[in-house]
Amino acid sequence: MTSLEGLHIDNCGRLNSLPVNGLYGLSSLRRLSINRCDNFASLTEGVRHLTALENLDLFQCPELNSLPESIQHLTSLQSLTITGCKGLASLPNQIGYLTSLSRLEITDCPNFVSLPDGLQSLSNLSLLMIDKCPYLTKRCKKEEGEDWPKISHIPRIKINRKTIQGSVDVDD
Repeated sequence: MTSLEGLHIDNCGRLNSLPVNGLYGLSSLRRLSINRCDNFASLTEGVRHLTALENLDLFQCPELNSLPESIQHLTSLQSLTITGCKGLASLPNQIGYLTSLSRLEITDCPNFVSLPDGLQSLSNLSLLMIDKCPYLTKRCKKEEGEDWPKISHIPRIKINRKTIQGSVDVDD
């Protein structure tokens, strides 16, 4: 499976994590999408082996409550989308090592309370979109929110479908 470039896991009600060692041979994986897995709670430290990963999408995984610190090894990651992960409260500070990350989207995560300091070091991050995350909405309020200093360097920011910095074309 060393040539596999995309993996889409959908509607796996019993899946609660990815196998730590099972990710080792996926050296060409560029896109990983996990959708509607009601019991999925962990990516596991095995994600460190996905060094070619460019896109990571996590949709409707209500039991997901954290991302592993080993996410720092995903230095090729360009896009991270997290939607409907109601148990997720934050991202690890190691997100600051994702030097290729250009797009971060966090949607419908009502318990997401704050952004990590590591976000400040992401010079390639050009688009941040936050929607239906009440705590983040307050904390990311332009020039007033507690997390504003962490994101003020991002050229395009869209919160609750409203552009608050830069120009965000169409629905990006």
